[in-house]
Amino acid sequence: MMIKSNPRFHRHRHLLFVIASAVMLCQWAVPAQAQPYGGRVRYRPTVTLEDLESMHALFDTDESQDMLIRSLYDGFQLAFNDGASRTKKDIAELLQQAREDPNRAEAYRRLGPLRADIEEQWASEAAELEESFFSDVKALLSEEQAESWPKYERDRRRRTLLHRSPGRYSGETVDLIRILTSLELEDEALEPVNGLVDQYAEELDRKLQEREDLAAKLRGSTATVGAAPGPGGGDNPLRTAPAAG
Repeated sequence: MMIKSNPRFHRHRHLLFVIASAVMLCQWAVPAQAQPYGGRVRYRPTVTLEDLESMHALFDTDESQDMLIRSLYDGFQLAFNDGASRTKKDIAELLQQAREDPNRAEAYRRLGPLRADIEEQWASEAAELEESFFSDVKALLSEEQAESWPKYERDRRRRTLLHRSPGRYSGETVDLIRILTSLELEDEALEPVNGLVDQYAEELDRKLQEREDLAAKLRGSTATVGAAPGPGGGDNPLRTAPAAG
């Protein structure tokens, strides 16, 4: 085969073998004992400059499209940060009220549902901001560009979900597609494994979505007061509410 004469293929053939193995491992994987890790509340913008770079690379956007997308991105960042700051402020006020209550233990118990309502409201608002951003971006694409949108969504899920809770699936701690892309192999070297890479990406995407769905169900069924860290990852006083007195 002509590919055997390509030194770049020989240099990276071990990686291509790993990709082939990863496809099989991903096919055999079943949802693990997922846990409601991290909760669904996010205080950092869920859309990053990496998303914009990925859009440009995949859709081959022109300069005018890039400018419009950047404008949408800046607006998203502003709205998201304002909402996150407001949410953290509202929660901080609730915590302060609980600390100042003469019966602090009871106050902390009452605080749980109130805090959960604020966080749930922000989670919904943040999700709407993200959905609106991507909807507006998609509207800027040509019909031909939009045909690649499902691939963009799949790639983004891989980038954002793969390392959120590493080790649940075989090979999950390594982003093989990112590594393969960074090698900048010639099309000739990639041709024998393009099918495997696509299969791996599709299988991994399916598993990641299954994991997210399961984690969401567990978050809803096991949510208890003090289960999640406070804004900014600090200690949550709900975990160790002080005794009254």
